[in-house]
Amino acid sequence: MKTYQRDYLQEIAFPLSGIGTGGLSISGIGALVDWELTGRANKKSVNEYSHFAIKAERDGKVIDARVLHGDLTSALVGSPDAAHHHSWGYGHGPNRTTLAGIAHFPDVRFTGNFPFACLDYGCEDRREQSGSNAELYLHFRRKHHENPLSVQSSLQLERSVQRP
Repeated sequence: MKTYQRDYLQEIAFPLSGIGTGGLSISGIGALVDWELTGRANKKSVNEYSHFAIKAERDGKVIDARVLHGDLTSALVGSPDAAHHHSWGYGHGPNRTTLAGIAHFPDVRFTGNFPFACLDYGCEDRREQSGSNAELYLHFRRKHHENPLSVQSSLQLERSVQRP
């Protein structure tokens, strides 16, 4: 399988669904894109603030919390075609729905050939254990510690899917 990183990530939209089931893809940085679940084409779309996130706690205190995204690969000055929206456009920075200002993983590597893909957020490589099309591996290097680390993941869906 081929591995992509840095500038190549902006070209990736890896399908997570099958033919006739609606469409949803994961981008090269881990964002959920191309929401086509209502029976119409909708490429380059996002479902507002929908994302996967992870939180690590020790002794009830949050050690780290991040969205499972990499660095934004699109234009950081904003997009000229988004100028009709009230709070972004060229010169106003990235669209806030990209979650670019939220803590994330700065170095992502995308490895895949359909129907298998792996997003490496800087953790150990676990691809050889994959047995399904859409499987998320969260693996952390551990050091012996008296107080264990509790890790939680979540999926945030901004809104329900509605028919057009």
